[in-house]
Amino acid sequence: DPVLVAPLSAKPPTGKSVVFLQVPLDTGPKYAHGAEEAARALGWNFSTLVYDTANPGAALQQAINLKPDFIMVTSASGDLMRTQLQAARDAGIPVLSCITPGAPSPDGFAANCIQNVVDSAANVLDWMIEDSGGTANIVHVSIPAFPILEVTNTWLKGNVPSRCPNCRLSEFHITAEDVASGASAQNIVGYLRANPDVKYVLFSFSSAAAPLPAALRSAGLDDVKYNEQRGRVSCPVVMAMSTARTRRSPSWWPSWPPRWRSRKWAAR
Repeated sequence: DPVLVAPLSAKPPTGKSVVFLQVPLDTGPKYAHGAEEAARALGWNFSTLVYDTANPGAALQQAINLKPDFIMVTSASGDLMRTQLQAARDAGIPVLSCITPGAPSPDGFAANCIQNVVDSAANVLDWMIEDSGGTANIVHVSIPAFPILEVTNTWLKGNVPSRCPNCRLSEFHITAEDVASGASAQNIVGYLRANPDVKYVLFSFSSAAAPLPAALRSAGLDDVKYNEQRGRVSCPVVMAMSTARTRRSPSWWPSWPPRWRSRKWAAR
């Protein structure tokens, strides 16, 4: 097993520089804030660049041109940055990733702090199975531009039939631009109107879920429930939301046994 925390033999030297490639959504500044605090505590210089999900390599090349000691990135597709990852290796600049599928490799990222969010997907699915009595009709909303979210999609398609034979699963794709513009909620409402048997909406990305309650109320879809998979660098958190009410789960929520957790939630 990898060692996640180990004592240093000496204090790291000050004066290093880090460039953080920030996802172009409201979660981006949250991830960047934590990285900046760590850099400042070390006496390192810190700067951010916002990348385009369709072309993250351009931002990575811009970061390389700044000649930092380290580059950090979250959620971006390594397949879209192969040329720039090689350029960073040639320049001796480690590129550290988080929330990206796959282990670190000589021709990829030097480190990867979260390689999948399958455990969170399992928690969400267990809640829906319990809440529906084993008959949930679920649509999974994902953003294909973020590869780690598609890992969840693949896992769901492979596991829903065995975990819940009487459940149904479909998928609905949105874009980062939809989320940033606020169009994602109306797009999802349109899907639900066209598929009235779908009563559960599973998100892989918290930003997409935020505007949905108001859109559901406005559309009169009071019988639709949705759960959300919220990614944090340190701990995935499962949120359970139903119609107009929003209930936020504590950070230790995923550690509860799913069956007991569902009953506890329903009793609130």
